[in-house]
Amino acid sequence: MLPLLNGPAGAAAFNQLGNPYEVALPVSSIRVRQGSATFNLTDAANVVTDRVVWVWNGTGYTSLGVGNTIPAGQGFWLRKLAG
Repeated sequence: MLPLLNGPAGAAAFNQLGNPYEVALPVSSIRVRQGSATFNLTDAANVVTDRVVWVWNGTGYTSLGVGNTIPAGQGFWLRKLAG
């Protein structure tokens, strides 16, 4: 697991990651940790990040949630919430 960083003065911040696999990565397979607890990104118990990933679609950012996948090799962003 990679640590996600806060923005200046502890503000919410986007963290850029990427899908390193040669296949699409289901959004539902991404997990986040808060202390010793680990949650699926899309789980309501996840209060660490937005419950979606953000991708660039060529003209703007789009959020992807449950049921979506991140294409092989594509970058994506998670927004860590403040605090």
